[in-house]
Amino acid sequence: MNEKDLKKLLEKSELITALVFLNSETNAVIIHLEGFETLEHGRSFTSKMFEKSGINFTAFDDAWNPPTIH
Repeated sequence: MNEKDLKKLLEKSELITALVFLNSETNAVIIHLEGFETLEHGRSFTSKMFEKSGINFTAFDDAWNPPTIH
């Protein structure tokens, strides 16, 4: 990503808010992000966030119909 695109992404990211839920019984963390202008903006932000953190992730568009593992 070039500097111009990164600056544009960061400017859009100022609109984003986050709720973080911590579960002390399972040590789970759930992060809810909102405020993206488009679904593509959300995908791009999420991809960059996880790339920088080194965490592997799987994204799917429908939270109420996640993919199944057979």
